[in-house]
Amino acid sequence: MGIRNFNNQTLSVMANATHRPARCGTAVVEFALALPLLFLIVFGSIQASNAIFSRQFITEVSYQGAMTGSKANVAESAVIAEMNQLLTARGITTATFDIVGTDSTNYDLLAPGQMFKVSVTVPPTTKQAGPSVASYSTLRGESFGRKQ
Repeated sequence: MGIRNFNNQTLSVMANATHRPARCGTAVVEFALALPLLFLIVFGSIQASNAIFSRQFITEVSYQGAMTGSKANVAESAVIAEMNQLLTARGITTATFDIVGTDSTNYDLLAPGQMFKVSVTVPPTTKQAGPSVASYSTLRGESFGRKQ
């Protein structure tokens, strides 16, 4: 007993049934080979997104420092306190700040109208966004402002 095809030939049902386990085994092997690559792509994308988010956050902190420093009668300590508050909210406590004029003048000695640069540097040992499988390099954000 069998199945007939378009050429009216009889096909054996048993012949197809014997090849089915071999095809199933092939699919399992292909899946086993593809699964690590799939995991690498998914978790690599997550890590890349975390790194981009962390860098963007540090740049945002430096921008907020430049905005605070651009207000009238603000001391360097107030700018650092503002940036520390933002970083502390994210659990980052080991950042370093550099607030200087574009000609390396101390921020507190700048005259109104002069440009200054705010740099925030965060070492890789601090908390990053999300779970971390790979270590990040030092994150650095810079922004510019004009003292009022």
